Amino acid sequence: MWRGVRAAVPVSAWAGILLRLETQVKWFVRTPWIGDTGLMDRLPERHAALDALRGLTVFLMIPVNAGMGFASIPAWLKHAPAAGLQLADFIMPAFLVALGISGSLSLGKRVSRDGLLRTSLHALYRYGLLFAFGSIGYFLVWKQGSWEVLQMLGATGALAFPFMFLRPLPRIVAALALAATVELLRPAYFATAYQAWHNSGLGGPAGTFALASLPVFASAIGELMRGKPFRIRVWLSATTGSGLLLLGLLTSLLSLPDKHLLTPGYLLLTSGSAFLVLALLELPCQRFGDLPLFGAIGRNPLFGYMASGILILVARALVPADSNAAVAWAAVGAVWGIIIIACIIMDRKGWWIKL
Repeated sequence: MWRGVRAAVPVSAWAGILLRLETQVKWFVRTPWIGDTGLMDRLPERHAALDALRGLTVFLMIPVNAGMGFASIPAWLKHAPAAGLQLADFIMPAFLVALGISGSLSLGKRVSRDGLLRTSLHALYRYGLLFAFGSIGYFLVWKQGSWEVLQMLGATGALAFPFMFLRPLPRIVAALALAATVELLRPAYFATAYQAWHNSGLGGPAGTFALASLPVFASAIGELMRGKPFRIRVWLSATTGSGLLLLGLLTSLLSLPDKHLLTPGYLLLTSGSAFLVLALLELPCQRFGDLPLFGAIGRNPLFGYMASGILILVARALVPADSNAAVAWAAVGAVWGIIIIACIIMDRKGWWIKL
C-alpha cells in the first residue's frame, strides 16, 4: 500500500507537504532561542518591576501567614472564610502571575545556555524539589498530609512548563482551554474535589489545573513584553489587567469569587489586579531603577517564604493563640522584620537561593 502511495506522489510533493507541516508546527511552537547562544547577551539581567511584584507578594504573605494563628489579629488580614475577597486572597494568584512572566524569560536563557534536554530535566528537578519540600515539611511539623503552597507551586509549575514552548497566542488559547475544561467538568468532579480540600484554600491537587492557567497566560503576556520599551510594557500590563478585571466582575455576577473553590471570578479578579499592580510598579522602577525593599525580597522569594515558615512555627510555640492584640502584633512584627532585614542583607551580599 505504502509503496503504491510513494510511487503515485513525487518526492518533491512529499517535501512540500513536510515543509508546510513544519511551518505549521513552528507557528505554534516557540523555537527561535533554541541553539541561539547570543540570546543571553541580548536579554536584560532583571526586570525590576517583576522583582518588585514578587517581593510585594512575599512581603504581604508573611504577616498573613504569621497572623493566621492568632485570634486577636483582625479578619481583614486573613483569608475570606468562604465566598468573597480580602487582601490576603490576592497574594497567591499575584505570585503565580509573576512566576509565569519570569518563566518565559528564564526559560529562553537556560535553553540558550544548556540546551533543551538539560533545561527540561532541570525544570522537573526544580518542581519536584518544591513539591517534596512542601510535602515533607508539612508532615514533619503537623504529622499529617495536606496540600500547601510549595506543593501547589511544584505541581502547578510542572503542569505549566510544557506550555512555555508555545508561541504567545497558542499559549493564551491553552490557558483558556485549561480554565474552560475545569469549568466544564466542575459539576461532575472539580466542585466536589475543591470542597474536599476547602481548608487548604488551594483546591487541593485538583486545583493544579485551574491555577496552572495563570502562569501559562501570564507567560504569554511576558513574552509580548520582552524587550519592549517602558511605555509598551505598562500599556500591556494595564490593558491585560483591566480586561481581566472586567471579565472577573462579569463572571462574579453568576457566582461569587471564592478562593477555596477557585471560581472564575476569583482567578480573573486577582490575576487582573496583579497585572495592574505590575503596571504601577513599572513607574517607580523606571524612575529609580529598583525598589530596594520589594526588590530584595523578590530576588530571594524562596528564602523569604521558607524562613518565615520556620519563624512562624517558633512564634506559635512561644506565643499563645489567644494572646491580646499587642502581643500578637509583636510576634507578627518580629517575624516580618527579621525576614525583611535578612533579605536585604542577603541581597546586598549577592546571596540568592535558587533551585
